[in-house]
Amino acid sequence: MKLEQEPRLPGQSSAMLEWARRVTSAVNSEIDLVRTLAPLASPALTGAPTAPNPAAGTRGTRIATMQMFADEFTALKSSIGWQKFPSGYILQQGSYVSLTSGDVGVSFPVAFPSAVCSVVTSYAGGGAAGPYIATVGAYAVTGFNASLFNVAGTRVAGSCNWFAVGF
Repeated sequence: MKLEQEPRLPGQSSAMLEWARRVTSAVNSEIDLVRTLAPLASPALTGAPTAPNPAAGTRGTRIATMQMFADEFTALKSSIGWQKFPSGYILQQGSYVSLTSGDVGVSFPVAFPSAVCSVVTSYAGGGAAGPYIATVGAYAVTGFNASLFNVAGTRVAGSCNWFAVGF
């Protein structure tokens, strides 16, 4: 609420009235400044503090909320899944069954927007006793080709796991 100027009282000098006007103006300016710096719609900072949730992808000096983190760190948590980070990096994992007849085409759960940094595969079991070498052939932002070999260099069938990183 702003201060109102009082009407001139009997015996009040014009200098005193001018001083009262200046004080009233200064107080009203301070009130406006406080409203600008701490608007009434600002968050409550007692108990369990709350704050407006910035939109996903927002950067800057805004207050980070728990909801913002939930929005920024999206994931599909399953045996074939992924995790997206605010930086743009994506981690993905899954499994495939290798064939003796040739490479297996494996699709990522989500395509990488720009590039694949690395794909790593490993033997998970399901064939004659190893050791086995799981290999990655050509790869793209949507998937990769993979094979499984024994130490003699012969293709074998078996289950394999994979892990990929990209952005």
